[in-house]
Amino acid sequence: MKPTTNTTGASLATAGQTQAAAVVATAERYLTLREVRERLQVSRPTLYRLTHGAGLRVIRCGGVVRIAESELQRWAAKHTEGDGHEG
Repeated sequence: MKPTTNTTGASLATAGQTQAAAVVATAERYLTLREVRERLQVSRPTLYRLTHGAGLRVIRCGGVVRIAESELQRWAAKHTEGDGHEG
């Protein structure tokens, strides 16, 4: 069976594999609320407040709630005080 090609002549199987590889290479990690609570060492009510008013954005899909790891890093950087040096 001859591989199907797109308008540029590239094999669609190869293009699909390349596209899938790109998705895997840039795949975002999504954390459960429990994982976020453990990382931040906060209680459920505190995490609720962070996600309902302090700017920590969540992703909802049906009954599942996740927080992108990059979002947690963005939020933490925005809410970090000082320059990290004692003095």
